[in-house]
Amino acid sequence: MKQHLVAWAAAACCTLLAAGAAAQPAMQEQFLLRGVTLNTSAAVRQLNQKLGAVDLRELSSTPGSSIVTVPLAARAAWIEELKQINGASQPTINVTSLLGDYRSLYHRLPGTVPLLGASASRVETLRRQLGNDNVNLVKLAPRSIVREAVTVGFDTRDGFASRGTVSLPLDAVRSVAVTQESHTPTQAGYLWRGRPVDAGASDEAVFVSDGENMTGTVRIGREVFTYMPLGGGVHAVTRQSTADGPPEHPPRFNEKLKNTSNDAPPESTLDVSEAVEIDLLVVFSSKLAAGFADLRQSATIAVDDANKSFADSGILAVSLRSAHMATVPYDEDGPWVSHIDRLTNPQDPVFRSVHQLREQYKADLVVLVVEDTTWCGEAKDINVGPAAGFAVVSRICLLAPRYSFAHELGHLLGARHDRQSDPELTPFRWAHGYVNATKWRTIMSYDVCGGCPRVLRWSNPHLEYAKEPTGSFEYEHDARVWLENARRVSRFR
Repeated sequence: MKQHLVAWAAAACCTLLAAGAAAQPAMQEQFLLRGVTLNTSAAVRQLNQKLGAVDLRELSSTPGSSIVTVPLAARAAWIEELKQINGASQPTINVTSLLGDYRSLYHRLPGTVPLLGASASRVETLRRQLGNDNVNLVKLAPRSIVREAVTVGFDTRDGFASRGTVSLPLDAVRSVAVTQESHTPTQAGYLWRGRPVDAGASDEAVFVSDGENMTGTVRIGREVFTYMPLGGGVHAVTRQSTADGPPEHPPRFNEKLKNTSNDAPPESTLDVSEAVEIDLLVVFSSKLAAGFADLRQSATIAVDDANKSFADSGILAVSLRSAHMATVPYDEDGPWVSHIDRLTNPQDPVFRSVHQLREQYKADLVVLVVEDTTWCGEAKDINVGPAAGFAVVSRICLLAPRYSFAHELGHLLGARHDRQSDPELTPFRWAHGYVNATKWRTIMSYDVCGGCPRVLRWSNPHLEYAKEPTGSFEYEHDARVWLENARRVSRFR
């Protein structure tokens, strides 16, 4: 009788449980079973009863799959008898040893786990940029568990207080329980948003999953944790504070802010019944693409972050659409200032194709994402016309805590920084970001508040954030900037 080998992943270090999750029994190991049929379910059930294994839950999103916890003393015998069940039936039951508690979507790996080639290079880059203590390695749970967590959600049966809750490791010690609030299908998987249990006003989580990888960020207080794939299910988790990162803009852009004219006066404010969509072309430098595998997922989150900021800031008539994403053969061989200059030149031999793509996909605005961490970002100008609808953003500032993707798009529409760092009143007097003392600041504001977090809001005196105003009618009304300029920009192509 032919024996079918049972495949499982080697166990690694245990995952600490999130707040609210029930403790895993001591001296137990959890396994994911897949491919159990009506013909084999009785045999598996009898085996579990015989060796003291417990079927914790079935995965409703993947019929024939379940989570089983097995006493370590019975592990070898349990696996051997599963081989016998497999040998007597078809199809084969697959069993994967989980690296920790099944309710955690990632499981911690030792910092010494061997990485090869590009993965090792990525980790070295991250540790050089952020420090060794701020970069940890984890492995994504198997696809069927991720699918269950995202589409169905774990609940009270799994030891959580709320439905749709998962556990995520933050660093080498801490974990957090996150309750999902929404999930949206994407071309390759799902984008989901949630909030940490006992979250503060600015705490949030957002992830894009395609089954093999899951890119995202978790923000807790003044800390932001970013999850990025390295290959083979291994991900790096990086930690930044809201005050970390490169400076916002090169000095020459601040000079542009001082010399802004009002060549493109605002149009009438969009009616709430209108729907204006601005199409984006997002391109990545080849230098960046060689080092990081999650660029499209990160850009998808950046666009969704911006759209969420519109919805939460009363800019209901405006949305962004990703018309196309591509990599360009740009090795970033020059200084930062050359990025935007070359990007906007339709005759540049590297970026000529970007201008062709812009025409092909009718993209109103173009964003180039680079590896260069000299600055966070730079728009071609403020309050631009069609020929200047370009911006550059550093990968490290693309998402939280900087949200530089949305920030640079704001400049293209005519939005300015906070009045303390940017007192000019052109092109629109009301176009400034808002800073609430030392508590938080809106998307366009500089850090003039001692590291207070930038929140996903545009200044708007009509709305509050954490029960406090987010702007003033005279100076801080970036929502108005979008509502008065989005229609014009949406007609660039």
